[in-house]
Amino acid sequence: MLDDDGVVVWESMAINLYLGDRYGGPLWPQTPTGRARVYQWSLWSQTEIDRQDWNRARRLGDEQQVQADRQSLIRALGVLDAELAKRPYLLGETFCMADVNVATTLSQPNELGLIGWQKVNAGAAGLPNLADWLRRCTARPSYDVIRQAP
Repeated sequence: MLDDDGVVVWESMAINLYLGDRYGGPLWPQTPTGRARVYQWSLWSQTEIDRQDWNRARRLGDEQQVQADRQSLIRALGVLDAELAKRPYLLGETFCMADVNVATTLSQPNELGLIGWQKVNAGAAGLPNLADWLRRCTARPSYDVIRQAP
C-alpha cells in the first residue's frame, strides 16, 4: 500500500503506474504514446501472464493441466519474445517502467531469473530474446537490492 500525501493506492502495478504519472522521472516516458506502451505492457503482463486460473491446477495437483498451462504460458511469452527481437527494451533502447513492471511480473527476485512458479527458463523454452532481456533486467543493481531485502 502507498499513502502519497493522502492518496492511498494498493496493488503493486497500480502503485507503479501512479508513481510514474505523479512524479515522472527517468523511467517514465514523456510522451502519451510512450506512456500508452507502458500501460499496454504492464496490463498485458497482468492479464496474460499473472493468471490465477493457471495456479488452480497447481493447487489441485492436476499435473496434466499444469503441463498444459505451462505450454500456454510459453505461447503467451512468445508475444514478448517477438517484441524484444526488435529492440533491447520494451520501449526502445533504454530501460523504463514497462520493463520494471513486466520483468517483476515474470520473475520475482527469489525466482532467480526463472519465470513464475512454473520456473520456466526462457532460453531453454526457445525464447532467446526474452531470456536476454530478462537477464539484463534482473542484473540491474536495483533488482539485486530487492533480492537481498529481508
